[in-house]
Amino acid sequence: MLKTASVTKFRDRFAEYVEELHEEGTLYVLRHSEPVAVMLSPEYFQEIQEQLEDLADMIQAIEEYRNGKDIVDADDLFGELGI
Repeated sequence: MLKTASVTKFRDRFAEYVEELHEEGTLYVLRHSEPVAVMLSPEYFQEIQEQLEDLADMIQAIEEYRNGKDIVDADDLFGELGI
């Protein structure tokens, strides 16, 4: 479920919302029903960072493959790894 709070409620209940982040993961702060800020739990933020790093690695690998760089035959790799 998407957790939201108005700017006024957020200001008045800041400590409570911070505690709830560990359960909810994300809180959208709204002004006039429009998002103006997002709070994330440290765990969720770390998860997002790791996913972005993995995505960047995949993009780099695809670009290198397209450019013919660092292409290794799967059989050769498995042989080197003893698989």
